[in-house]
Amino acid sequence: MESVQTLEKFAESLHEDLAHDAKLRSLARTLARNELFDYTLYHAFAENEPPEIARMLHDLAKFEESHIHFWKTISGEKDIPLRWYEKLKIGILKMFQRMFKTRFTLLILDAIEHYGISKYTELWQFYKNTPMQDAIALILKDELLHEDEILTKQGELKLKTEDLRNFVLGLNDGLVEVLGSVGGFFGAFQNPLYVALAASIVGIAGSISMGAGGYVSVKSERDVKRIEHVKAQLIHELGGKKSFPGELENPIRAALFVGIAYLFGALVPVLPVWLGANSVIIPFIAGILTIAIVSWFLATISGLPPMKKILENVIVLLFATGISYGIGWLAHHFLNIEIG
Repeated sequence: MESVQTLEKFAESLHEDLAHDAKLRSLARTLARNELFDYTLYHAFAENEPPEIARMLHDLAKFEESHIHFWKTISGEKDIPLRWYEKLKIGILKMFQRMFKTRFTLLILDAIEHYGISKYTELWQFYKNTPMQDAIALILKDELLHEDEILTKQGELKLKTEDLRNFVLGLNDGLVEVLGSVGGFFGAFQNPLYVALAASIVGIAGSISMGAGGYVSVKSERDVKRIEHVKAQLIHELGGKKSFPGELENPIRAALFVGIAYLFGALVPVLPVWLGANSVIIPFIAGILTIAIVSWFLATISGLPPMKKILENVIVLLFATGISYGIGWLAHHFLNIEIG
């Protein structure tokens, strides 16, 4: 805990010198709240984990606590509580953790630490050659050590966190692509039965295509990683530090997860049409609601701001559906497509 004590000294020495910097104090409040979120989440996750993982979470929380104290001291504020939606987010993440267990915990931790490294790298570059430089460098070092520990733990436990990523990404692709197709078919055919049939064919074909693409991609990556495993084993046998390059992902497993997830995503816009929707409006609303949930989850596991990711994907969905509908409408009116 040497870095914790050093960070406390930095906070004490920098507080008075930087008290006049309103921009930095505002940034410090934001960062203190971010670190408090991580601290609270780690303790919440630890409640449902086996002793080994719970111990790691509590250790990570101790470092986060020192980061909270540092940024609160810089901000000049004693109390910086979580907002209601941050508490709600923790509750939702705990629900998913109960469903997916340790693999979900490590997936979220990896995302949080990756985001932390990116964030503090930018801050370190911005405050380079200033009084803040050494303190930020120390926090960045903590984040790097945390990520290394998490990745090592994933290797030791051989957890396939890729399954969850593959499923969510496949679901997202199936939803966006098939909703765009539904929009285009409504513009062209006008007949809900033919729209449902054509969109279903697109969904099934896309599912097979995505599965095949996932298989080829993972198979190629597996060949590359196999060399890393051989090197790691040789280093270990020669007396070097034992390392874990990561579990080799099964290409067939990846193909199934991506393909099935794509099919589930495709069902979101297609099912309303089979159930009687006679325009693109209801499939589009269903797509918007689903993409908001998926985007929130993707943002969370990627360490990105959720609202930014949701807005980005909703705009993509609106653009894809609108353009596809426009093309279908033009085809219907200028190519005299008539399917009654």
